[in-house]
Amino acid sequence: MNEDIRQALSILVVEDAPGDFGLIRKHVLLSGLDVGAGKEPVTWARTLAEGIASTRCNKPDVVLLDLSLPDSVGIATVRAMRAALPGVPIVVLTGYDDNALAAAALQAGAQDYLVKGQFDHDALGRAVRNALVREALESRLRLFEVALNSVANGIIITDVDAHIQWVNPAFTRLTGFSLEEALGRNPSELIKSGKHDQAFYQNMWETILSGKTWHGEVINRHKDGSLYDEALIIAPVIGADGVIRQFAATMQDITARKQTEAELRDSEERFRQLFEKAPIGIAMARQDQKIFIANEAFCRMYGYTLEELRHLTITDLTHPEFRDQTRQLATGVLEGEIPVYSVDKKYLRKDGATFWGHIVATEIRGDTPQTRYIMRIVKDITERVERETLRLTEVKEQKDMLVREVHHRIKNNLQGVIGMLRQYATAHPAMNGVIDAVIGRIYSIATVHGLQTKTLTEEIDLANLLESIADASGHPIQYVNKLAYPVALNKDDAVPVALALNELITNACKHRSICGPIFIRLTADSFSATITIANHVESNRKISVANGHGLLLVKLLLSRKPTHFQVMQVGDIFTAELKLTQPVVFIDSCFNCDNGDHPCPYKLSCWSKTTR
Repeated sequence: MNEDIRQALSILVVEDAPGDFGLIRKHVLLSGLDVGAGKEPVTWARTLAEGIASTRCNKPDVVLLDLSLPDSVGIATVRAMRAALPGVPIVVLTGYDDNALAAAALQAGAQDYLVKGQFDHDALGRAVRNALVREALESRLRLFEVALNSVANGIIITDVDAHIQWVNPAFTRLTGFSLEEALGRNPSELIKSGKHDQAFYQNMWETILSGKTWHGEVINRHKDGSLYDEALIIAPVIGADGVIRQFAATMQDITARKQTEAELRDSEERFRQLFEKAPIGIAMARQDQKIFIANEAFCRMYGYTLEELRHLTITDLTHPEFRDQTRQLATGVLEGEIPVYSVDKKYLRKDGATFWGHIVATEIRGDTPQTRYIMRIVKDITERVERETLRLTEVKEQKDMLVREVHHRIKNNLQGVIGMLRQYATAHPAMNGVIDAVIGRIYSIATVHGLQTKTLTEEIDLANLLESIADASGHPIQYVNKLAYPVALNKDDAVPVALALNELITNACKHRSICGPIFIRLTADSFSATITIANHVESNRKISVANGHGLLLVKLLLSRKPTHFQVMQVGDIFTAELKLTQPVVFIDSCFNCDNGDHPCPYKLSCWSKTTR
């Protein structure tokens, strides 16, 4: 403010009398006001219109205004100049020593009132300086008033006895009471709701009377009787002498916020109840898979307390058979590749028992992109899995029983056909050779169907099966068994392998040369068994799988088995080689299988342990 006063001033004097103007100019130059050097500090206008016109080119810093002008007289002159130059201080210079006129001039916007002939240059200097300061202060006050009237929060100013001196429009919107209705009233008379006890208000008054600011939440009453929640701040206005002069309060309507908070609390409580009382297990894990929260059902399901679970990962709770799968799925979820997954798998309880669970898992993001969790919902489905397993077992048993019965009847009928053929051969000796060959084929088929009539709860000895099919062919076969240890067929693969062997031996018998024998050789190593079937064919005859002869059927029978089948022809020798590998065959070649903790997966006596 002082910096503004020290700047070179430009003064407009509106005075119709030349003598009075000369005297005023002299007082200005002697007043000590900083009017600059080398430039006329005073602009003279003889009429109000001339004065106002001059301001369009050069706005003055202060106006010295006479109230008796040719074109304007009295208070109207002040109002007109004030309207033309808002924000420029006006000092009235008049010949009338009239207190009422002085008060009216100040009320109209003048900053000071001097009577001609009753002031010297010092008084004029003080009046100009005071006018400048007063105008600056009033400008700031107007700015504050605009700001306070524009804010969204209600504002009250009271005296020390809590009588309202001023309220802003936001107070009216909040409470329903206008400024006129509120002036002189105590806020408690207008908006007190009766929802707070005496101790509440006593604490408020003790705080503000001690010179401190009080803030809190209050339930107040609107003019229409409705209640609303309010955030209230009351600050004491303390004078330079340290005495409290007034109180200023700001009021914010927080009804909607409080309602939202209440709804949020209700929602959180409902979610908490849903989480804690849910009949299925729910748990949250961090990115390292460490569990940090779990509900009661989850704790019961696994047999751990929540505190114990916080030291474990989801992988720790998973059966070893499914741990790799669990890690892969969790990685997929956290990397955004899998939004949600659902899977059935086995879990481990604290006591070591296992159970089947159906799990649904998805990612939950925290407050930041780096904060991510996996929520898992687990339902114990052990009973369902056991029921389904039992059902499938019963279905399989019924199916197996039906298949055995059908094949038993087929075998019996084949035996009947063989009996009828033998009777025919007795009556027709010339047909013995052909009939014996047919009977051999029927025996081979009967042998295969005989496998289906058995309850295959154990493995089938490969050597015995091969020998029975060869014997049933009715043809001269040189069979060489080079096995050093037993080899067995997996019971689930016995029938397709038997059909394939029967087809190979039948084809060898059918397509051999008239006098050529059939050779069958059975060998094995630690991991596979090989059946080689060779026979002489007529010279210049080429045999291939594409040409039929049942070899294509063999390939189809074994297409999905871990086997290797190949045929070759060197000269007049045609050879078919069938290699059976694990687990189609099991080879009793182990020498250290007595350790029950580590059963060998390839020994016949250990196979049931490893596949159970």
